[in-house]
Amino acid sequence: MTIRRKALVALFFMGLIPLLVRIVHADPLAIGVVRLTLATSLTAFAFRNQLSFSRSFIKKPGLFLSLGALFAAHWFTYFLAIQSAGAALGFLALSTYGVHLTWLGAFFTSHRPGIIEWFCVFLAGAGAWCAAPSPTLEPEQALGFGIGLVSAILYALTPILHQRNQDIPLYDRNLGQFSIALLCFLPFSFFAEFPDSSKDWLILVVLGVCCTFIAHNLWIEVSSVLPPQVTGTIYYLALPMTLILEGLVLRKSPTQGELTGAALIIGGNLLAVSARGRQRRLAAA
Repeated sequence: MTIRRKALVALFFMGLIPLLVRIVHADPLAIGVVRLTLATSLTAFAFRNQLSFSRSFIKKPGLFLSLGALFAAHWFTYFLAIQSAGAALGFLALSTYGVHLTWLGAFFTSHRPGIIEWFCVFLAGAGAWCAAPSPTLEPEQALGFGIGLVSAILYALTPILHQRNQDIPLYDRNLGQFSIALLCFLPFSFFAEFPDSSKDWLILVVLGVCCTFIAHNLWIEVSSVLPPQVTGTIYYLALPMTLILEGLVLRKSPTQGELTGAALIIGGNLLAVSARGRQRRLAAA
């Protein structure tokens, strides 16, 4: 399979996540426990010969605890956002994470954003405002969209931690992120509403195996081979895929506000990716 096909497979499964989370009869706690159990087990088995997790954890326990806690909080809020606001709006909110990297990077890294990058933040913010449901007319969807924005910020913090700790092997960091997040979910699993039907359990298995383990590891390979500006660009193909799938399966057409917001959010993120790529080329010249 070529690298482009691997990218498309990964993006297809990523685009499925909001729809499957929306239709499964399980709460965010149950979804998190099942997905993380499968992802942790499969990652530990598939990469058992490449892992040195115990040594890495002893070296930097704070890194693994932080990654796991952030990832758990991101997943819980993301699932809650999708189930409250809908698949498309939940993913739209998460799609702002690319520009969150800009202002978070200004606080946590040595990089100082320029005018273009701050303009990208403005575009994504305008897109989120356009897409956001009315708090008066659709209070549940508006709350879910707001939770999705929080989830995007939590998601944007994880690559900053990964980038600052590249002395730790990649698969160790991934296993730590999954396993510690699972430990965060487990104490609350007694309150989780697990599904009753085999159909819903099948959806959870697909979420854990295809949309987490396979998609995540394929995306690692893709992002390791293709330039960052390319992976940053093609990632947003998952957004229109989610909009199309929601329309086909749930018979829900996107509103004008959602389409305008999606255009602004994607445009802001693509402009940010392009600006970062140009800066890297200038620095290398």
